[in-house]
Amino acid sequence: MRNSVGSSLIELLIAVVIMGFVGTAVFGLLTTTMAAQQKLQNKCDSIDAAKQSIDRITKIVRMGRVLDPASNNMNLIVQCPKFSDAGYPYSDPTIGDVFETHTFRILPDPETPGEYMLTWRKDSGVDVPPSAADPFINADQGPSVLLKGIIGPNWGAGPQVFQFVDRTNPDTPQNVIMGSASNYTGVIANLEIIKHNASAAIGQNYPKSSSFAYKTEVFMRNNNSITQ
Repeated sequence: MRNSVGSSLIELLIAVVIMGFVGTAVFGLLTTTMAAQQKLQNKCDSIDAAKQSIDRITKIVRMGRVLDPASNNMNLIVQCPKFSDAGYPYSDPTIGDVFETHTFRILPDPETPGEYMLTWRKDSGVDVPPSAADPFINADQGPSVLLKGIIGPNWGAGPQVFQFVDRTNPDTPQNVIMGSASNYTGVIANLEIIKHNASAAIGQNYPKSSSFAYKTEVFMRNNNSITQ
């Protein structure tokens, strides 16, 4: 009788140990799978956000009339004609054509040291401070954050995102506007992005998604040097 009972206890202990190993293996597999899925989702979200930001830059640059001379690696300032709801450019008898100024800026992210964010602001008017007194000169929208997690390309004090194409020397993109702004007909935007995520479900931080690069080159269709 004792032998029979002793054998049952040993078998029970063996079963418990085996179930423990199996449970640990299953939990590890589930955790790894969840981490991989979350990492992929992070990257997809980052790619989607980057694409939307690049699409906005592309659309505005294509409509652009001229680049502001203050544009540089971390600031893109584009002046575009202002259109009416009917799709026609605004024109005022006293001031002539009416413009919108779109400003894209790369700024340090206050929430994540070492990373940067892309902001966008739209103002009516050209080279003038916003004013509620003039219906054509006012802050229309922004600034708003379009994209976070920017880490490069980093060649100096911060991400060197924007470069500019001079029609007189198109093979050598410039980091700043030099000489006549009307000679610059294109913009190159380079983004290197990474994104974080934390999982409250299992109480641990997932690793960062691997960084990726996004680049576009776009030219102004309404540039002064082209339309004149």
